Amino acid sequence: MTASRSSGFTLIEILVVLLIVSIMSSVVVLSLPSQTSSSDFDEEVARLKVLLELARDEALMQSSELGFRLDRDRTGALTGYSFYIYDDLNQTWNGFERSPFKPRQLEEGIQLQLLIEGDRGNFRLDDDEENIPPVMLLSSGETTPFELVIFSEPDMTVSLSSDGYSQIEQIDDAR
Repeated sequence: MTASRSSGFTLIEILVVLLIVSIMSSVVVLSLPSQTSSSDFDEEVARLKVLLELARDEALMQSSELGFRLDRDRTGALTGYSFYIYDDLNQTWNGFERSPFKPRQLEEGIQLQLLIEGDRGNFRLDDDEENIPPVMLLSSGETTPFELVIFSEPDMTVSLSSDGYSQIEQIDDAR
């Protein structure tokens, strides 16, 4: 009589494979939040660049003056950003509530810093009497020269800047 040997996997081999698969899936799941925050950051950078360019084009096409400002709460903490439109009749700046220029709240962990012609700006709506936004997008196609630094700790930093005449430039790792 010959002994027949069946081919297959032993229980130990199956358990080792399951252990390896579970360790690899744990590593993937643990790395997901960092990829998500990176994609939120990249999405916000792209959104800001497109909105600023679109606002500049909108000012040209409508022959109106638009403005951009960082929004802060009463404690001075940055909460988001808003666009404004100049009302020629009343000579005031009003919130631009038309989509896509509606006020926007920032995702948690994303910070903005606005530099106007090299000066750090801590602009608040209640700081100046005339409510003039620090960045103006004029009907002539010109803008206030600015640099908008977008950062998320620890190492994601991008800068959007304009010299006032040319397109908005994106500079990675500006910090």
